[in-house]
Amino acid sequence: MFETAVTVTGSVVGTSIALWAHFNQVKNAKREVRKEQEAIRQLEMQKFADTAVKKYAAERDFNHIRNELGQLRENMKVLLTENEQLSDRMDHLKIEMQHLKGGSYGPDKR
Repeated sequence: MFETAVTVTGSVVGTSIALWAHFNQVKNAKREVRKEQEAIRQLEMQKFADTAVKKYAAERDFNHIRNELGQLRENMKVLLTENEQLSDRMDHLKIEMQHLKGGSYGPDKR
Protein backbone atom coordinates (compact mmCIF):
# COMPACT_ATOMS: atom_id res chain seq x y z
CA MET A 1 0.00 0.00 0.00
CA PHE A 2 2.89 2.36 0.79
CA GLU A 3 4.31 1.79 -2.67
CA THR A 4 0.96 2.67 -4.23
CA ALA A 5 0.79 5.88 -2.19
CA VAL A 6 4.31 6.83 -3.24
CA THR A 7 3.50 6.05 -6.85
CA VAL A 8 0.28 8.08 -6.72
CA THR A 9 2.05 10.95 -4.94
CA GLY A 10 4.86 10.85 -7.52
CA SER A 11 2.32 10.86 -10.35
CA VAL A 12 0.41 13.78 -8.80
CA VAL A 13 3.63 15.75 -8.23
CA GLY A 14 4.84 14.99 -11.78
CA THR A 15 1.47 15.93 -13.25
CA SER A 16 1.40 19.09 -11.16
CA ILE A 17 4.87 20.07 -12.37
CA ALA A 18 3.90 19.31 -15.98
CA LEU A 19 0.67 21.28 -15.57
CA TRP A 20 2.56 24.23 -14.04
CA ALA A 21 5.07 24.12 -16.91
CA HIS A 22 2.23 24.02 -19.44
CA PHE A 23 0.46 27.00 -17.81
CA ASN A 24 3.77 28.86 -17.75
CA GLN A 25 4.20 28.18 -21.50
CA VAL A 26 0.65 29.34 -22.16
CA LYS A 27 1.27 32.52 -20.14
CA ASN A 28 4.48 33.22 -22.08
CA ALA A 29 2.73 32.50 -25.40
CA LYS A 30 -0.06 34.94 -24.47
CA ARG A 31 2.53 37.56 -23.57
CA GLU A 32 4.24 37.09 -26.95
CA VAL A 33 0.92 37.31 -28.79
CA ARG A 34 0.10 40.54 -26.95
CA LYS A 35 3.52 41.96 -27.89
CA GLU A 36 2.97 41.03 -31.54
CA GLN A 37 -0.54 42.52 -31.50
CA GLU A 38 0.80 45.72 -29.94
CA ALA A 39 3.55 45.91 -32.59
CA ILE A 40 0.95 45.42 -35.35
CA ARG A 41 -1.30 48.05 -33.77
CA GLN A 42 1.61 50.49 -33.55
CA LEU A 43 2.43 49.90 -37.23
CA GLU A 44 -1.20 50.44 -38.22
CA MET A 45 -1.36 53.62 -36.14
CA GLN A 46 1.86 54.87 -37.76
CA LYS A 47 0.50 54.10 -41.24
CA PHE A 48 -2.71 55.94 -40.38
CA ALA A 49 -0.75 58.92 -39.06
CA ASP A 50 1.47 58.96 -42.16
CA THR A 51 -1.58 58.79 -44.40
CA ALA A 52 -3.25 61.62 -42.50
CA VAL A 53 -0.12 63.77 -42.77
CA LYS A 54 0.19 63.06 -46.49
CA LYS A 55 -3.50 63.84 -47.02
CA TYR A 56 -3.17 67.13 -45.14
CA ALA A 57 -0.03 68.05 -47.11
CA ALA A 58 -1.73 67.23 -50.41
CA GLU A 59 -4.79 69.30 -49.50
CA ARG A 60 -2.59 72.18 -48.38
CA ASP A 61 -0.54 72.04 -51.59
CA PHE A 62 -3.71 71.87 -53.68
CA ASN A 63 -5.17 74.89 -51.87
CA HIS A 64 -1.93 76.83 -52.39
CA ILE A 65 -1.98 76.01 -56.10
CA ARG A 66 -5.67 76.93 -56.38
CA ASN A 67 -5.04 80.25 -54.61
CA GLU A 68 -2.00 80.98 -56.77
CA LEU A 69 -4.02 80.28 -59.91
CA GLY A 70 -6.69 82.68 -58.67
CA GLN A 71 -4.03 85.33 -58.10
CA LEU A 72 -2.59 84.68 -61.57
CA ARG A 73 -6.07 85.15 -63.07
CA GLU A 74 -6.49 88.45 -61.26
CA ASN A 75 -3.00 89.57 -62.31
CA MET A 76 -3.75 88.64 -65.92
CA LYS A 77 -6.96 90.71 -65.81
CA VAL A 78 -5.00 93.70 -64.49
CA LEU A 79 -2.26 93.24 -67.10
CA LEU A 80 -4.77 92.89 -69.93
CA THR A 81 -6.59 96.02 -68.75
CA GLU A 82 -3.31 97.95 -68.52
CA ASN A 83 -2.27 96.63 -71.94
CA GLU A 84 -5.58 97.76 -73.42
CA GLN A 85 -5.21 101.19 -71.80
CA LEU A 86 -1.63 101.52 -73.08
CA SER A 87 -2.70 100.41 -76.55
CA ASP A 88 -5.50 102.99 -76.56
CA ARG A 89 -3.08 105.66 -75.35
CA MET A 90 -0.55 104.72 -78.04
CA ASP A 91 -3.27 104.94 -80.69
CA HIS A 92 -4.29 108.34 -79.33
CA LEU A 93 -0.66 109.54 -79.34
CA LYS A 94 -0.18 108.35 -82.93
CA ILE A 95 -3.29 110.26 -83.96
CA GLU A 96 -2.05 113.39 -82.17
CA MET A 97 1.39 113.11 -83.77
CA GLN A 98 -0.12 112.67 -87.19
CA HIS A 99 -2.36 115.65 -86.57
CA LEU A 100 0.66 117.74 -85.49
CA LYS A 101 2.47 116.73 -88.68
CA GLY A 102 -0.46 118.03 -90.63
CA GLY A 103 -1.93 114.82 -91.90
CA SER A 104 -4.48 112.33 -90.83
CA TYR A 105 -3.72 108.95 -89.43
CA GLY A 106 -5.25 106.06 -91.27
CA PRO A 107 -4.40 102.73 -92.81
CA ASP A 108 -3.36 104.27 -96.13
CA LYS A 109 -1.41 107.24 -94.69
CA ARG A 110 1.38 106.83 -92.23
